[in-house]
Amino acid sequence: IFEVLPSTLGLQTIGCPFYRHMQQYFFDYQTNTTIDNVYIVTGVEHSLSPGSYESSLKLAKVDFYGTFENLSTKLSD
Repeated sequence: IFEVLPSTLGLQTIGCPFYRHMQQYFFDYQTNTTIDNVYIVTGVEHSLSPGSYESSLKLAKVDFYGTFENLSTKLSD
């Protein structure tokens, strides 16, 4: 397993008022590296204009990769 450091993520989505700091999301890029990991929300911005509502998130890696790797190994056995 190849470890990639550091890892951050920027995400722009349709507007969602429910994004909050400290929420955690798992992103699987199917790279079999530590980039496939759990990320925590460190920044939230909303943009509102006529006919448009967007949310922008900044996320940082939490480093749970080993947990998911071990779980998948157990499930495949």
